[in-house]
Amino acid sequence: MPVTIRNIMERPVMLRLNSGLTCYLAPGATSAEIIDTEVVHNEKLLRMAMRGIITLIDGTKQVKTAPSRQTKNKSQKTKKANP
Repeated sequence: MPVTIRNIMERPVMLRLNSGLTCYLAPGATSAEIIDTEVVHNEKLLRMAMRGIITLIDGTKQVKTAPSRQTKNKSQKTKKANP
C-alpha cells in the first residue's frame, strides 16, 4: 500500500528512504505516494514520526502520529480592589 509523508514542523525536513533516495519536504508539505517498502523497518522515519516531526499517512488514515502538544494557558490573577 502506498504511503505519504507529511512534514508537520515549521522547517524543512530531509528524509532518507530505504532505497537510498532522499526526500526533501518543505514546512507543511506532503510527499507523493511512496511504496511501503521504502518505509518498512526504517528506524529514522519511525523515530521522526514518534517525535512529532512527520506524519506517515496510509491512504486516508494516519499510521503514526505523535501525541499532540497542548500548552496550558496560565491563569491570570485578578487584583482585588483596595478597601
